[in-house]
Amino acid sequence: MNDLSEMGARLRDLRGNAEITQAELAELALVDVAAVGDMERGERVISYPHLRQFARVFGLSTDALDGLLRGGGGAARHAA
Repeated sequence: MNDLSEMGARLRDLRGNAEITQAELAELALVDVAAVGDMERGERVISYPHLRQFARVFGLSTDALDGLLRGGGGAARHAA
C-alpha cells in the first residue's frame, strides 16, 4: 500500500468512526463527493485546503489531522 492509499484508508476510518457517509463529509467540508472517494482510495492527494476543511468537520487542528492521516495518531489534539 502506498502513502496516498494509507492516508486515504485513515481518512475513511476517521469518517467511519464519526459515523458519517462520504456524501455527508463532502457536504460538511464543502468538497465534491467524488473527490472524497478519490482521496479515500488513494487516487487523489489530500490538499491543504481539503485538510483544513476536514479538520474543521472532525473538530481537530490541521496539524492533528495531518498527524493522524500520516499514522502519528498519538499526537492528535483537538482544535482550540
